[in-house]
Amino acid sequence: MWGALFGTLHAIAVSQAEEIELGELARQWSATAPVIDGLVTDLIKRTSAGRFASDNETLSSISAHHGAMQHLLELMQFREIDRSIVDGYDAIFKRAIAAGHLHDDFAALAFSGDREVACL
Repeated sequence: MWGALFGTLHAIAVSQAEEIELGELARQWSATAPVIDGLVTDLIKRTSAGRFASDNETLSSISAHHGAMQHLLELMQFREIDRSIVDGYDAIFKRAIAAGHLHDDFAALAFSGDREVACL
């Protein structure tokens, strides 16, 4: 819940900084909600099954998300938007990449226990 709420606050801040009307943000949010729901469902399913490596059913890789995150971080830096939360996300990406998981499924960020890339 907090991730979604803080993510929304960041989306509002970026939208306002880029002079995007919040009504447009709401329309985009609604349009992408089914995609996000599918990604979340897949993330839970893959993590439950321990399927962290990319395969033919991978919907999103760490590489794709990390690249997009870098654009967001640059924009937030340029617009002087607080990055403390997204910098934390970036640190998780960097640990995963350093451990050799750049091309693995996004679910690889859920490793815990004796795995070296622990999001938790």
